Amino acid sequence: MTETAASPAPALAEINAAISIDRSRAIDLAIRALGNGSEDPLIMRLVAEGLTEDRRWQDAAALLHAANEQTPGDVEVLTDFGRMLVKLRRLDEAMTAFDEALAIAPDSYGAHMGAGSTCLIRNRPAEAGEHFRRAAAIMPDAAEPISALAAVAVREDDPIQARALAARALAIRPDLIRAQAAIAEADLAEGEPGLAETRLKRLLARRDLDDDQRAGALTFLADALDALDRPAEAFAFYGTRNAALRRLFEPTLEATVPERRIDHARRLTEWFEAAPAAPWRESAGEDLGGAQTVRRHVFLMGFPRSGTTLLETVLASHPDVVAMEEKIFLNQAAGDFLADDDGLRRLANLGAAEADIRRGAYWDQV
Repeated sequence: MTETAASPAPALAEINAAISIDRSRAIDLAIRALGNGSEDPLIMRLVAEGLTEDRRWQDAAALLHAANEQTPGDVEVLTDFGRMLVKLRRLDEAMTAFDEALAIAPDSYGAHMGAGSTCLIRNRPAEAGEHFRRAAAIMPDAAEPISALAAVAVREDDPIQARALAARALAIRPDLIRAQAAIAEADLAEGEPGLAETRLKRLLARRDLDDDQRAGALTFLADALDALDRPAEAFAFYGTRNAALRRLFEPTLEATVPERRIDHARRLTEWFEAAPAAPWRESAGEDLGGAQTVRRHVFLMGFPRSGTTLLETVLASHPDVVAMEEKIFLNQAAGDFLADDDGLRRLANLGAAEADIRRGAYWDQV
């Protein structure tokens, strides 16, 4: 019987040579090398890149985590791992990866860009701007950090600066999507929704938009149509945006989110409609810690873009009012009550002793 010899593992030099000429071939070679037992960080990064192209973000993150375990302190592995965690919206972990990379290599362009993008998603434009400015200083001829600073300027309500930065970026790279999107957002901020609509529709016609970019452009196009008093069209584009986001994040949500918000709301509604009223009439004692801390609570609720942030800002300007994000503190102190029917039953029959523990945890955090 004749045995066929196993295909030899590609040499690292062969893979390195293919990277700049044929990226797809380099990834295929890396997959073969990984299958033959290679644990080189470059091999693992290239295979993770291939997994990312197939939207297998969980698998790519797991591989990059393994690469980081094999070669701790590799800045490029840490940066790629951080980017993958951003795709999975595990933003705290992503920021940790970028911070570790920057602690090793403070002038890492990729780590600063990744950290800046993460801060922008977390709505921290000032921190994002610091990272993008560092990236621009490291690579002054690169258009990406300049266009990212244009996006920061939009968030900071400075459309004039956003437009100027975007123009600089487009002078370097005329096809840069982020810069074109920033100009459209500046149009919208300056009260020119018609111009924004034209730019965004032109942008959405491009075939090279990734899912994140398409969802963002759809959001601002719907906003522009709303500002033009064309609500039916606006709602249609919001729906298209939601469908795009669902396709984008469905694999991640299925793996990480036990219950969608709409399903959560339906379950709570059904439970409370059927629950007996008597247990809720029993007092669980007084909130003595709260009484010593504040006069009273006021909960301000509303839909996104309905004016709640503006109202909160106005209220917070009063010297006797402190405005804060309540949801995170309530979730940490008592969110488990809403996790399942057993938790709801415990909440309905909550006694003073456990209520005091929960109140104490809440006020300690606040």
